[in-house]
Amino acid sequence: MASFIAFALGILIAIHAPPVRPVLWFGLACIGAALAQASRSKHASYAMAFALGLLGAGIASSHLGPWPDDSLAHALPGPDEPQMLIEVEGLITSRVERSVPRAR
Repeated sequence: MASFIAFALGILIAIHAPPVRPVLWFGLACIGAALAQASRSKHASYAMAFALGLLGAGIASSHLGPWPDDSLAHALPGPDEPQMLIEVEGLITSRVERSVPRAR
């Protein structure tokens, strides 16, 4: 149960914290797991819970943003907006550009 709580808290922290790149969260999670493995004391479980929280934060930040300025994620509708269709033609070899079709 403590593992789940630590993971969920990490997700909540990543959602509400200022934008941090996922690689930082994952790197800190690896350091926390290494400290838990190296300590082999009663505090190892706290270090592992901390690492799980950082892992949850990394997963949340990699899937929930922040998105680069040229990402299509900025064009997608939110949960309270009507759905829209995105069409991709051909092989994408350059930056994605957003265009709105003209009314016929």
